[in-house]
Amino acid sequence: MKNRICFCVLLRAGVFIFSASLFVPLAGHSQHMAVRMYTARDGLPASYVFGTCQDDLGYLWIGTPDGLSRFDGKNFFNYGLSDGLPDTRCLNGFMDSQKRYWAYTVRGVARLKGNTFVTYPYADSVSIRWVFQVFEDADNQLWCLTDNGVYRFADDKWEKARLYPGYDNHACRKMILTKDGIYINYDYAHDDYGNVI
Repeated sequence: MKNRICFCVLLRAGVFIFSASLFVPLAGHSQHMAVRMYTARDGLPASYVFGTCQDDLGYLWIGTPDGLSRFDGKNFFNYGLSDGLPDTRCLNGFMDSQKRYWAYTVRGVARLKGNTFVTYPYADSVSIRWVFQVFEDADNQLWCLTDNGVYRFADDKWEKARLYPGYDNHACRKMILTKDGIYINYDYAHDDYGNVI
């Protein structure tokens, strides 16, 4: 029996992709591991990597300061502003249960449709300066955590989620959904001088 395990390590200088073949233990057989480092010279938009994600189709998505790249194991396909991303600083992404790929950048979220990314408006028309996370819950509801609060995706727009009184417009860096409820990591609000308000 032969299994393949692939994982990558993110470094400032690029992406290392490891591929190990594991065999049923037999005398005289050993593991084989191949290591390859990919940088901008190999086709990445930048050698510095913010995050990676492997989708359900097997593609590796790599977010960099200069755009997003999809890697099929041989070639990089790069996306930028001209492809519909709201910003080139792409932090990460994920594929939802409907096999839709979502990328999140510092300026907002975009969904891949064909070969182009499409953005959806925020219902409160707020200016997003940072997206911390996008995820899907057990009920297939999409959530977006930003520097201006939490949003849910509904009717082709991002609706403000009012989860905790007085914190609607505070940065939310993390949400954990459990059977007992939602745990929310809101930041304190700051004025332009860094003072807590």
